[in-house]
Amino acid sequence: MARYLTDLADVLRAAGEQVVEVPGWKTRGRPGLFDPKGVLCHHTAGAGDGLADATAMATKGRPDLSPPLAQLALSRKGVWYVLAAGRANHAGRCKAIGGLKPYPGQTYGDGNEQLLGIEAQNRGTDAEDWEPTQYDAYVRGVRAITEHYGWSIIFGHKETSTSGKIDPDFPMDAFRRAVAAGSTPRVALRLGDRGTDVEALQKALNATGAALTVDGSYGPDTETAVRAFQTANGLEVDGIAGPATQAALKEDDMFTDADRARLEASLTRNDGAQLRKDIGYARDQVIAANQTLQATVTSLQATVAGQAAAITALAADSNVDAESIKADVSAAVQSAIQGLEVTLAVKPGEPAA
Repeated sequence: MARYLTDLADVLRAAGEQVVEVPGWKTRGRPGLFDPKGVLCHHTAGAGDGLADATAMATKGRPDLSPPLAQLALSRKGVWYVLAAGRANHAGRCKAIGGLKPYPGQTYGDGNEQLLGIEAQNRGTDAEDWEPTQYDAYVRGVRAITEHYGWSIIFGHKETSTSGKIDPDFPMDAFRRAVAAGSTPRVALRLGDRGTDVEALQKALNATGAALTVDGSYGPDTETAVRAFQTANGLEVDGIAGPATQAALKEDDMFTDADRARLEASLTRNDGAQLRKDIGYARDQVIAANQTLQATVTSLQATVAGQAAAITALAADSNVDAESIKADVSAAVQSAIQGLEVTLAVKPGEPAA
């Protein structure tokens, strides 16, 4: 059976992903059987990125391998390129594991027949980190595809290869857990998007002073609010709530399942640079939150001093017991300060008393 997955682009778009279709992909495929039952993850091991590299995978191949080299490519910016709907040269012989069938009398089978291939544009190994924009898109895309087609098989080429392939360079168990968790948000929200993640964005913008109707629809008002927030925070002003804008809106954001998967990947690879980056990100969020609370405490303390001075001045022109009033006001404000100081003393991850 030579199957053609002509709805691939629609599946990814429905999941909120950014998709580019390489012309001719719906009729592109190698001769031979193609009846996939799962996904095979790869990295390209090269510096190529974007549409030009994706088009080459779809139409030119390599000197030793005819195109297409995969059904899908994923850029470093998290953009999906649809290369082919039919069979592609990406898997070669595959071990007969996890439901993959072998050739008669063999311990390996035809990987190109049984698996859809995704080539992530990444050097792999220690030469290049997996940035959240790309890794998270990888998780979301694989989740959307496997859910749509009813597949349960997700492998890395390094797991099925009979010739010692090493891609992709992240732990597949952690990746599969992230896919199953189903909690990775879209990388960027923009005009026309709808959903609960847009609602969350609108609520976050309202917390900064916007006055949006929280309806889950990314319309002109939401875009205007995003632009205003970007301008006020020194971000690129494009009206798109991308990773930088969302991070600025969620200074107290805790690790998602995808964050934990990346951290596990860093630990497994003994990737000190990436590990320091992940830990530094969490530290910076805690510091920023504490600085905000400290500023609030300082402001309240200034309020106490100002009110005391005002009461003293009022008492000079009346028979009011200034000391009694000051004591009452100070007690109320100091109680608020103590509550904030308790919050400041709470360690990350611990509940307040």
